[in-house]
Amino acid sequence: MSNVKPDALYWEVLYEKVYVDACLYICALYSRGGEGERVTYTFDGDVDISEIRLVFDNDMNRKYHNMPFNYPLVETKFKLPKTLIKEYRIDGVNTAGEKFTLAVQDNHQRFVRHNVSWRVREISFTPISTCGAEDFRLFNFEVK
Repeated sequence: MSNVKPDALYWEVLYEKVYVDACLYICALYSRGGEGERVTYTFDGDVDISEIRLVFDNDMNRKYHNMPFNYPLVETKFKLPKTLIKEYRIDGVNTAGEKFTLAVQDNHQRFVRHNVSWRVREISFTPISTCGAEDFRLFNFEVK
């Protein structure tokens, strides 16, 4: 049994628990929040987490439909979508109080997968900054 707790009222969270080949997937299907907010999964006891998958909003409604896979750092013609989450942190804690942290400071991808070997009772996603948007948009937060 698990539950998803948005830490602030502004997160709109839809979630589901899915079992595939006896693996537990917990998915936040769409979340939108502001600064200082996070999405937290809490389990009844410690669970093994081997993979964390994230899908961010890359603003498919933007006027320029290009997201080049390779561009110079000083590029002015092409840019990352403002809605893309650039910096975030994932924290986990188990029943013994042992803490796990994963911090990303320069994300440029829509789909991100982290392989971890954590045993946790609670796991949280905390967005820190975007590429220009004021709110944070997370389409998917899966733990497996």
